[in-house]
Amino acid sequence: MGRKHTFMDREFGRRDYDPSDSGSFESGLVFVIMPFSGTDMDDTYCAVKDECRKLNLRSRRVDENAGEAL
Repeated sequence: MGRKHTFMDREFGRRDYDPSDSGSFESGLVFVIMPFSGTDMDDTYCAVKDECRKLNLRSRRVDENAGEAL
């Protein structure tokens, strides 16, 4: 994201922490991280995706962007 600091910098008061740096985010995007193998996982993700759609949100599975430094 747009930040130069991490959660750990904030929590431990490291010098890289900048409280005025709010970073950046993509409005309306739901990033889904869950086990995607095993029984019924595709059905589970479809249910999450459908509910997000009802709320005018876009869902993205962590494994849909393989190769993008995830």
